[in-house]
Amino acid sequence: MRNIIASLSLDIDARDPACAIVRVHVTPNAPQPDMEIRGRLMGPRCSYATTIEVAYAFQPDGGADAPLSAVARIPEASPWHPVSPHLYDGPVELWHAGQLLDRQPVRLGLRTLSLGPAGLRVNGRVLPLSVRRVTTLSEAEARVLHAEGVNVLIAPPDAAVFTIADHLGFLVVCETPAETLAPYRQRPSCLGVIDPALMAAPEEATLPVELLGLRMIGA
Repeated sequence: MRNIIASLSLDIDARDPACAIVRVHVTPNAPQPDMEIRGRLMGPRCSYATTIEVAYAFQPDGGADAPLSAVARIPEASPWHPVSPHLYDGPVELWHAGQLLDRQPVRLGLRTLSLGPAGLRVNGRVLPLSVRRVTTLSEAEARVLHAEGVNVLIAPPDAAVFTIADHLGFLVVCETPAETLAPYRQRPSCLGVIDPALMAAPEEATLPVELLGLRMIGA
């Protein structure tokens, strides 16, 4: 049986604007001694700006608890924001004895989210929210909404919607159980879920009425 990447997860720390840290953790389907993770992140790329892309290699992560992990450090990283959705992407590779066993692509945005009395903060700054409910979304429709100032979509948990939102700068909220968002929780566009049974908490008073009951997932 071919040894492949069974699962992959990312830990993203974008709190320090001087250097963002991205750790990748890999579980192979058949662990072997002396396996290693290689690969790189390239970016930033942005749908609304011309950028100069740089490659940031994954390096061995000796301080991590997981045996198969690596870390990439991105100095002066360009954050993901609805106005300027910068993305980084590249391959994560599983190697053993000098042979490439498997490769998986990753794509990520570097951003922080927090919710407080002043409202939603993206990368530490309050974001005035403009919300639109959609059931499907094409790239052309998304560009029109973005030009109108919309920055939050209430949408079904759909991979195509999240992909467009990542690239074109929308935060996505789904009216769905939280576990449904497991495949999307590391997307930069993932904001959370709305539970209609929850009453708005006092700190949510500044949110648009469509988002009352928001439970943040992508923080």
